[in-house]
Amino acid sequence: MHAFSFAFALLVIPGVANAANNKLQFWNLTANTVTEFYLAPAGTEDWGKNQTKNDPDGSVDHDERLVIKDTPAGTYDAKLTDKTGRTCVVKNVEVKEKGVFPIEREPVDRLHEVTCATVDVHSYLARLFVLRHAL
Repeated sequence: MHAFSFAFALLVIPGVANAANNKLQFWNLTANTVTEFYLAPAGTEDWGKNQTKNDPDGSVDHDERLVIKDTPAGTYDAKLTDKTGRTCVVKNVEVKEKGVFPIEREPVDRLHEVTCATVDVHSYLARLFVLRHAL
């Protein structure tokens, strides 16, 4: 009976994986929940719609995948904002017609330039306070 269950699992799981790959998905491998996610053709600031609107709760938790809509294959810059208010831009993300493209906390291949900015005034003032008192 166990051999049958194992063989059945091997048949079903690849089917699920293939069904998921029929859609374009962003895989959040950053450390934080993403609350906004935009794509623009690489080198431009022509940001498309906020793709987190495609998610039922409007955000993408760590290790969650988000279906990306209305985006043809190509090279894009991705702009994401996390729940702390930090906004990052990841340059030159290769997006295929179908499948999953991950964005990680630290890009492994170093092909992606990443810039981040925190717009939270309270955090900025707290850092200034700590820096000032450290001197």
